[in-house]
Amino acid sequence: AGVMLALAVLDIALPHYYERGAKAGGSYKAVGAFLGGALCVHALKSLLASCDDATLLLDEAPLRRSRSDEELKDATAARTAWLVTLALAAHNAPEGLAVGVAAAHEDTGRAALMAFAIGMHNVPEGVAVASSVYAATRSRERAFVVAAATGLVEPLAAGLSAAVLSPFLSPEVLELALLGVAGAMIAVSLLELVPSAWRAAPRPAIIGGLGGWWVLRIGP
Repeated sequence: AGVMLALAVLDIALPHYYERGAKAGGSYKAVGAFLGGALCVHALKSLLASCDDATLLLDEAPLRRSRSDEELKDATAARTAWLVTLALAAHNAPEGLAVGVAAAHEDTGRAALMAFAIGMHNVPEGVAVASSVYAATRSRERAFVVAAATGLVEPLAAGLSAAVLSPFLSPEVLELALLGVAGAMIAVSLLELVPSAWRAAPRPAIIGGLGGWWVLRIGP
């Protein structure tokens, strides 16, 4: 939650607030994109609530009707893990598109700098995904695979934008996409991660949240 809030608030939302959404085509468009991202999280939560627990846990065996408290907690953690994973994967896509656009316009210096900075702060993002998946599945292998797949969204988006989408992606479109993702990440953090962590253990929740915020801040 600390990682996602720092990324969404400090790197995306606040700069647009101070600029009154100038890079995103105006304040109304910026606010609309931000709220749209938050509403997407609400829709996704409703979709995940309709899924059975075995599907959420990617378990081939059907779950017993009478389940222990631990199994119920795992299913709840799985819903949270899906939200975190999809939110950060969605965040990686416009970042990758931005790198690809810079490379396509032969701005190699800017593209290299962007790729390095994004790669550095992808480390705590990967930890956020892996820890949420591990909490739900108790599988290190699955946590690693999901975190790696989330990170791969970025280079795939960069390659796609450099090769195909560059003429159609304006800076305004990319900024609106990032604002939408910021709204989604803040919604996931405040509505899912923070309450769950606080219910489980308030003091470690505070330490973990502040630690995640600080770790992201030491990057470029």
